[in-house]
Amino acid sequence: MLQPRSLDYLVLVVTDVERSVRFWRDVMGVEHQHTSGEYAQFRLGDVRLGLFGATAMAETLGRPVEVPGPGRAGFEVGFTVDVLPGRGIQRRLSWANLGAIAAINKNERS
Repeated sequence: MLQPRSLDYLVLVVTDVERSVRFWRDVMGVEHQHTSGEYAQFRLGDVRLGLFGATAMAETLGRPVEVPGPGRAGFEVGFTVDVLPGRGIQRRLSWANLGAIAAINKNERS
């Protein structure tokens, strides 16, 4: 069984990374950690906010990604979870029909 402990990150898919960085950094006053190509990362307390260019997100996922706009949200949410003893976690996540599932070893995360 999965047991969510906290929100770990939120990634927004954006059409213009530089413009979005200026908004979050200069208008909202959020701590900008770094930018690398079509990805920028901010710190909101214990939560990371990532801005991912739509083209780069499509390359990462290996499938087309619609550019966000009215009626088309573009985001990804990641939770820190404890995996409790049990079986069938992958089967349960697949049953939920989630579009993308990724498990990250906490020690491999940057």
